Amino acid sequence: MDPMPPSAAGTSERLILYANGCSMTYGYELIDDPETHVCLDDPYREGHAWPSRLAHRLGGGRVVNDSIPGGSNDRILRTTIRWVLDFLDAEGEAGRERLLVVIGWSDPMRREFFIDGHWKQVIPYHDYPDLPELNRLNTVYREVAWNDHESACRFATQVLALQAFLQRYGVRFLFFDALKSCQEIFAMARSEVAHVRAVDQRTYFNFVTCGSSMAEILSVATPQWKGRHPAEDGHDYWAERLAGYLAGQSLLDGLPIPKESQIFQNVGVNHGWLERFRGRLRARRAFKADPFIYP
Repeated sequence: MDPMPPSAAGTSERLILYANGCSMTYGYELIDDPETHVCLDDPYREGHAWPSRLAHRLGGGRVVNDSIPGGSNDRILRTTIRWVLDFLDAEGEAGRERLLVVIGWSDPMRREFFIDGHWKQVIPYHDYPDLPELNRLNTVYREVAWNDHESACRFATQVLALQAFLQRYGVRFLFFDALKSCQEIFAMARSEVAHVRAVDQRTYFNFVTCGSSMAEILSVATPQWKGRHPAEDGHDYWAERLAGYLAGQSLLDGLPIPKESQIFQNVGVNHGWLERFRGRLRARRAFKADPFIYP
């Protein structure tokens, strides 16, 4: 069930951080049963995933982590728009001035379909034997319509659509790539020049300076991974990087951020080329062993 926005009665003067994405934002494997992969302690997971760590660095506040494991960009776009509209209806201008939206875009090949009265997340190369209708649809989709060019074009459209929506309502936001660099994706769309020109590069972390994803950067910076996803140190490091970027780009201006907050001070450092080279080298090696390392 998707989380609902806070009621007007709960209004305060603190930051509200809304995050959406896939397992990299959810905090998958932080406190999971090693056999069932079911989260054993949601409060622990929520407290150590990067959205809560980021809010902590920005002085605290309310965190809504709306991500799910295997979440698609279809879902990110749909649920973010719905949540923000509901939130603004409830909180109005006072809420908008306290709201920061941070999106970790997922792999563009993932899809969302409405089947049997429920939204279902689909990873094309997976089978779903316990869900016959979904499995039947995915089998046909995989054989007939799954295409890198379509996935890339759809992703570019989703980025520009959510960007335009948030700008229309004056909501502060930051995008980043969780699994795959958007520049590589736009190149697959064979229309990268037009899309790059339309993207607000200031509000897209690493869009220009490095072009690497969260997975690529953390595979170098924090090599102690828990299975296929970052451990606690990786989430904290990512929160540090995002906080530094938000501060360096003045994207926190006007938000209720206490002066004593732990915003990363070294905002001028560009880890760029080394992270990009080493991260992509490791990613390529992992791809050869398992082309779908992030289910």
